[in-house]
Amino acid sequence: AVREAKNGKEFCARVSDELGLDVEVISAEQEAHLAFYSVKRHFDLRGRNIALADIGGGSTEIVLASGNLIEAVYTTQLGAVRMSEIYGSGQSLAGDDYDRLIKGIDRRIKKQTKKPMFTPHLMIGSGGTFTSLAEMIMAQRGQDGLPVRGYQVSRAELRHLVDRLRKLPPKARRDVPGLNPDRADIIVAGLVIIDRIMRRFKINTIQCHNRGVRDGLLLTMIESLSGSEVVDQVSHADAVERLAESCGTDLKHGRHVARLAVQIWDQLAALGDVDANDRTLLDAGARLQDVGYLINYDQHHKHSYHLILNSRLRGFRPHELEIIANVARYHRGAEPKKKHANFRQLSEEDRTRVRRLAGVLRLADGLDRSHLHQIETLQISRQNGELELVVYSPEYPETDIWGARRRAGLLEKTFGTSLAIDWGGPVSEANDDAQPAQLAATSKA
Repeated sequence: AVREAKNGKEFCARVSDELGLDVEVISAEQEAHLAFYSVKRHFDLRGRNIALADIGGGSTEIVLASGNLIEAVYTTQLGAVRMSEIYGSGQSLAGDDYDRLIKGIDRRIKKQTKKPMFTPHLMIGSGGTFTSLAEMIMAQRGQDGLPVRGYQVSRAELRHLVDRLRKLPPKARRDVPGLNPDRADIIVAGLVIIDRIMRRFKINTIQCHNRGVRDGLLLTMIESLSGSEVVDQVSHADAVERLAESCGTDLKHGRHVARLAVQIWDQLAALGDVDANDRTLLDAGARLQDVGYLINYDQHHKHSYHLILNSRLRGFRPHELEIIANVARYHRGAEPKKKHANFRQLSEEDRTRVRRLAGVLRLADGLDRSHLHQIETLQISRQNGELELVVYSPEYPETDIWGARRRAGLLEKTFGTSLAIDWGGPVSEANDDAQPAQLAATSKA
């Protein structure tokens, strides 16, 4: 309510002035992350694709996740109170108002979500609506007293319950076993929201969770208070490796591409073409470029973007994660365009950074087209205004040079130059006059 109110800031200021309390109004996306944090601490999500729905009075947050990794977050204005106020909550739900409610919810869900590339195995629901659902079904089954957390309900059971409740007068609804009387006037709208989300994502089973945003907030507070020193000691590389490994990526390929990409970046920085400080973001983008395979092979680069953006990867600030996610997004497929929402929302300076980083990553990825890790080191120089890349490997890496030439377009366009790629033979035959220390160091690495 404070988040949407026109005088929300004024309200927070008044609370601070009169009560001495600082109010932090979190975003809908933060709300979704906190709810998911609670779920992943209390449910075993390994090997499962799930949808999480957190239904409140004014909004519903939907999270699509594969295992413990978030693929998408959708925020909607499908609150149980809001829908009841708009479409009614009394006896009229037995007739036309019910049809209007369904159409209104479907319209909002379609507008505010996208169909996923995978069908979730189940929905996990948090919030009072789900708790009430579980307790009413328990009462029907004669299972009063069972734990709410993890209690399963089928969509068929949900639909039968909705059909019964909407036809009851409000007074009779308050006497339904398992339903808190205070929720009697908003329960139908809340249950219909659940049903229409299940329809949208083709889900047939619900598991109820009796905790949510507050639990997630407390867990994150406890973690930051008790483990702050440990968190600070987690290096960028360790955090990236953990995420890549949890997504089942080809770690050797990712590491090799990252090593080549950083070599290219460092040498371009020495030529004055790029900012050397962005090498950490490039390294992370290279290692994580294929994490989207966890969701789906097709368009995996787009899934990589969402997984990285929602990962809250330790050691990186949100703005840095956004850059890394975009770099991984454009390691293949279409080049960055302003019509892409993820790219359009970046500043002009960050768009240039992403183009350069993605151009280098595409080239480095092409240099391991064979996945045989043949290229041991490389050297970049500028000859007559053009860039020349010489790669060193024990044998002529035909497939990798072919792959690199095919992937060089974005780099050439971004830097406004052509790129020649040649084989320099084994490392031992590298030109001693051309950065020998770097060649030796990168060969050793």
